[in-house]
Amino acid sequence: MFPFWESIVAPVIRATGAKRFVEIGALRGETTVKMLADLGDDAELHVIDPVPEFDPSVHERRFGGRYVFHRDLSLNVLEHIGAMDVALIDGDHN
Repeated sequence: MFPFWESIVAPVIRATGAKRFVEIGALRGETTVKMLADLGDDAELHVIDPVPEFDPSVHERRFGGRYVFHRDLSLNVLEHIGAMDVALIDGDHN
């Protein structure tokens, strides 16, 4: 999703005025950082990844209460985080 952030994903998200996001599958956290940096201080991002290739505590320190990391499967987390405005689902695991 990261390669399409500027051209497709971010403009669509901005147009919706969404504030609560969930990212399912974060890999190295590149899209995570773009989202938190671009979407404003009132955006809240929940990231779900059972085996991230980055240190989530770095994002927790940098983005404070706007970032919530869940080291688990999405099926175990989604029912507990409440309604989201936007869900980004990384399905490209080829």
